[in-house]
Amino acid sequence: MANTSVLNCGPLIEGLERDLGLSAEMIACALDVDQRTVERWQVSQTVP
Repeated sequence: MANTSVLNCGPLIEGLERDLGLSAEMIACALDVDQRTVERWQVSQTVP
């Protein structure tokens, strides 16, 4: 995860999901954004 940048946060999100058992919905709730926004970040369609 050290090579993760704000422009490529997919690996970070995948790590949170895998290592902590978080879902995109849980991450979205914690960040006060829509779940679809997190999913777009994960596939690099948009950036935070």
